[in-house]
Amino acid sequence: METSSINEKLSEVLKLFLLPNYNVASTTYLDLLLTHIANAITKSDNQCQIIKDYIEKACQTWIDNKPCQPVTVFTIKLIGAMGKNENYFDYFNKLNIYDKVLDIFNLRQDDLSASVKMAYTKMLIDIIGHSCGRKWVIDSGVWKDVIKFAQFNHTMYVTRESQKFICQLLINESQNIDLCTEIIKKVSEPLINDTYGIQVHTALEDLYLDQTRVLSTTLNLITSILENTLFNSLDNTIPNLLYDIANLEVRIKALLEACISTKFLANIHKLWVLIFISKLKFGFKTNENNEIVVRQETWNKFRLGYCYLQTLFISKNYITELIRTNKFSLIYWKKLQNLQAFRTPETKHKFEHQVVVSMVTPLFVCLKKNYKKYDIFEIFVYKVFSITCQPIQRLAYEARDVMLKEDLPLELICKSCIEMVLEVVDLMDRDTAVIPFQSMCHVLKNYVTSETDSNEMQDDGDCRGEILQMSNENSHDTSPILLSALRQNSENCQQAQNSNGYNQIQHINPPNHQRNVVRKSILDGDPIVDAPILLSTLLHGVAVMTEKFQFKWSDCVETICVLSLAQEVLNHSGTSPNLCVRALKICKLAIENFMPPNLALLVNGESHMNKIGPTLYKRLHDSNWEVRDSALEVLLVIANISETTYPAFQELILTNKLLSLVTDIAMKDGESYVRASALKFIAIAVRINNLWNKELSSLHLIERSIELFSEESEAIVRKEVVILIRELYVYRQWPNTVLDTINHTMVVAAILDLHWEVKINALSYWHDFIKFQLTEQGMLDGEFPMVTFSKEHKKIVQLDDKEIKNRLDKVLQYMAKENCLGVLLVTLEDESDFEVSKCAADIINELKCLLLKYKLDQPTQNNTSLYSNPCNSKSNSNCSLKSSESTAKNPEKDLSHIIDDIIDSNDSSLLATMYKNSLKMNDDCVNEKREALGRISKVTREQFLSHILNTDIDAYITERRNWLNTYTVSYDSILDDILTVYAQTDTISMDCY
Repeated sequence: METSSINEKLSEVLKLFLLPNYNVASTTYLDLLLTHIANAITKSDNQCQIIKDYIEKACQTWIDNKPCQPVTVFTIKLIGAMGKNENYFDYFNKLNIYDKVLDIFNLRQDDLSASVKMAYTKMLIDIIGHSCGRKWVIDSGVWKDVIKFAQFNHTMYVTRESQKFICQLLINESQNIDLCTEIIKKVSEPLINDTYGIQVHTALEDLYLDQTRVLSTTLNLITSILENTLFNSLDNTIPNLLYDIANLEVRIKALLEACISTKFLANIHKLWVLIFISKLKFGFKTNENNEIVVRQETWNKFRLGYCYLQTLFISKNYITELIRTNKFSLIYWKKLQNLQAFRTPETKHKFEHQVVVSMVTPLFVCLKKNYKKYDIFEIFVYKVFSITCQPIQRLAYEARDVMLKEDLPLELICKSCIEMVLEVVDLMDRDTAVIPFQSMCHVLKNYVTSETDSNEMQDDGDCRGEILQMSNENSHDTSPILLSALRQNSENCQQAQNSNGYNQIQHINPPNHQRNVVRKSILDGDPIVDAPILLSTLLHGVAVMTEKFQFKWSDCVETICVLSLAQEVLNHSGTSPNLCVRALKICKLAIENFMPPNLALLVNGESHMNKIGPTLYKRLHDSNWEVRDSALEVLLVIANISETTYPAFQELILTNKLLSLVTDIAMKDGESYVRASALKFIAIAVRINNLWNKELSSLHLIERSIELFSEESEAIVRKEVVILIRELYVYRQWPNTVLDTINHTMVVAAILDLHWEVKINALSYWHDFIKFQLTEQGMLDGEFPMVTFSKEHKKIVQLDDKEIKNRLDKVLQYMAKENCLGVLLVTLEDESDFEVSKCAADIINELKCLLLKYKLDQPTQNNTSLYSNPCNSKSNSNCSLKSSESTAKNPEKDLSHIIDDIIDSNDSSLLATMYKNSLKMNDDCVNEKREALGRISKVTREQFLSHILNTDIDAYITERRNWLNTYTVSYDSILDDILTVYAQTDTISMDCY
């Protein structure tokens, strides 16, 4: 659409907005229109003039007659969008447009609607990007309005935008100390004037919250300012001004100590963490090596503030808040490191380790009494002691005592602990993340181990002992890295036993903390049944960390136990479906990432993997479909691995009779997702000769797959059936009669199916079909060699230009005979699915490049003699000849007619065809289908060549992509929609009379 036409329509639309009593059918139109205008005003002076005229006219028109609220919001935002440009702002300011807008819409009143407040705030955010805009904002005092918006907290969106405006204004004017001081005083006024007393009873929490509502929003605003300015630059003065003006540290500390409400505490918590983190920034100095380091005095104050808050929370029994403190600490520590890399005076202990150990402390309280006796845990405990400083260890003891003595919901606290660890997992490096991973593994081990059955625990649970024994028996096969890690673990264990610090934890209480703690572990009894909430979160946490970091034995020995732990959960009779799904995911990830050593080293022997087959067989019969689906995902991984990396898994599949079971599931299961997953497994299994020869070849997969495709109503299943048929075609040999059936099915899938993924998978089949035919004619790696062996003449022949053209002609003729050429052209022009068209275009372009490379750009006169696989029926050959002769005169015109007919028919009749069985339709649908396929068969080699050689396929696809990207939300379309809706509304109202 030309720019002049858009300008005319824009002018008409803006005139509509000036009409009295005009209303908008949908505010979405206005949001999209505003986006297009904002993008266009930097490019089109004519549009800018139209908008200027509209705004000036609106300010005159709406003095007495206000517009509807959507138009009000649109216009305020539009003025802001124009005001981003300093020249346009200056133009409007000279006309007093901004002052007029404040008066017309009463923007300085307190009773504005949320949408108008939002528009007003966004307008101010737009204009403070330049000095002229900020001067007007400061001189007019409108920044005070936005502070009120933030403090009254009308809606979350208004509050967020208000905070954004205040932070940006302070950052941009940070050198204007007087202004920043005035703003901070206004922001901090409720905090400075706070006279509320100490909270004395949790039952009065709602009353406290009501009394301190403005104080709460003020604290949130101060937190936002500090968070945005502290990490903005090293020399930003705003944090210091906040501390000095509001006496921030003293006031927040007093509020912390007076507060017993966890709801109100949320408004203070993050702010205090920011306060003690900011101390680090204020204490930066440059050492002799030109590095940024933290002064020792500053570091001491930081540690004091960090430990003070945790001690306070422990005294109040706020264990969850203790964990959250460490989460905030890690977030802001990383932000400060990103702003400026620095070193601390503490070189022995890493701060991230202190944070993470503190976060997982509640998990250690879950461990059973006798679990500490086992060396794999002893190694881990020694590691924890070696990486933490003494204050953190003391805090851990204090927190443990509180959790054991007080009546706290320990399971929920541990659940929150894992969830908060996962919230900051992206901020952890590998060395830090392994600590919570190990902690979760040990708690998981406590779920599946009976405290009283210590011998069984020693045999089955002590993975380190199992590995050591295996390494002794098979030392010549064992990885040197693994042996080194095991030796190091043994040395660490010995050191731990000789360490005074470690001996402390051998006793539940350290000498100076003797307490009479009698509370049992929450994992005593049958924890899988009694504490499923924590178990579910544990399994999820182990899965997330495994996916992200893919820990190996060199990181931690606990990885070796993960698979067996998940199997124990699966084999428990009381495991819920949700836990089964999560445990199966752990099995999947364990097999993908850390195999048991005997399998990883290809050593035969007893292993937990031997038990996975019966476990999966059992879970494939589960009544819950999600469990069956998850079990199939594990099998899918096993099949993938067995194809190349671990062939021994093939025997696992065969021994447990999984192939026939999964095939039955694929054909008969009542849930479509399960059928689709089963088909994925079979599609991989058919590639493996051992599985095929011993079992799959006797399961009649082709016949059953084609039958399933013809009867299946779910696209998610049909697309997997098509992939399976493609794999069967590529990897296995079939007689011509079967190949004809396969080709016919793939034509139906590519042309008549209603789902784009099914069509694309069918086109992938035809892509392989073309490559196979070219290979049959001697092509290797995309090129014809100088000579090749001719199967037809039983001798080596030279491939000159003429011979290559003849072979390519044979391929094209056979493709035409099997309807492949018709499929490619029809799918290329598939108007309902762009991805299908794109896929067909890629295949055609590849084929086109090959034809041009060997100069096959002219039709051959004698085509019928070139079939490599001629029709068996003489009548069929005559039919093909007649159709070829009838289209030779004007192939392009006839081809266009054929494709149009197919596309036109691909609507309701084909919809009925695909659902013939489920809807019990009559034979008319079958006739429609037969006619469509008959038209495809008329596409000849000459028509195909003429079409693709005379068409710019890339340009066609690009044009379609651009149209799809813009046709619903394009500038012109939005303007048309607004004008059309208004015209229709006007017509309807006239008809009413």
